[in-house]
Amino acid sequence: MTPKQGRRSSAPGVRGISAVRLPPGIGNGPAGQLRPATEQVRLSYVAALREYQAEGLYPDLNPVALSDPAAFRAYVHRIRQAADSSVQLPPGWVPESTFWWIAQDRYLGRLAIRHRLTPALQRRGGHIGFDVRPSARNQGCAKRMLMAALPHAARLGLEHALLTCDVDNLASQRVIFACGGELIDRTDGILRFTLRTSVDPATTGEHLGETHP
Repeated sequence: MTPKQGRRSSAPGVRGISAVRLPPGIGNGPAGQLRPATEQVRLSYVAALREYQAEGLYPDLNPVALSDPAAFRAYVHRIRQAADSSVQLPPGWVPESTFWWIAQDRYLGRLAIRHRLTPALQRRGGHIGFDVRPSARNQGCAKRMLMAALPHAARLGLEHALLTCDVDNLASQRVIFACGGELIDRTDGILRFTLRTSVDPATTGEHLGETHP
């Protein structure tokens, strides 16, 4: 799935951007890495997709098809390509860099950073969206992902990132507030938050990040 308006996406990491691993002190979940999409977690990603689809999410993705190594390789390529601002996109779509949260070759979640916003994304969707696979929830993964993503958002020129969630999505609200988000407003059942991307490295663990090509 590629980025459109405020739609969920399973899209890519930024070409050439390295992984960031946070120290154990940040959050309570597994000490994973925020990495661009990679073929190395194909089986785990497919298993996570089945978990999502049991909840009615990502119905347009086919786990059987993506089980094939060649199909998954092409899928990863499309995800990465979505971050390339020189690629022609359909009207209403924007370049989007998506990272996967990975711990010991297990796919745990994804986070997307949209490089710019359409009027629709300003209302719902924002710059950053994230989700965690059902079997990895309530372990601190979302907070770790979001904190690790802030330096990448800053490198894209985003001094403040806009995040949105439904008013009844208490889990996302807790994560956003825990990472320093501030509520802007509430409109039509949607909460909008602003989050500074230039945070103290001692808080994010950015200076301790382990990088991989």
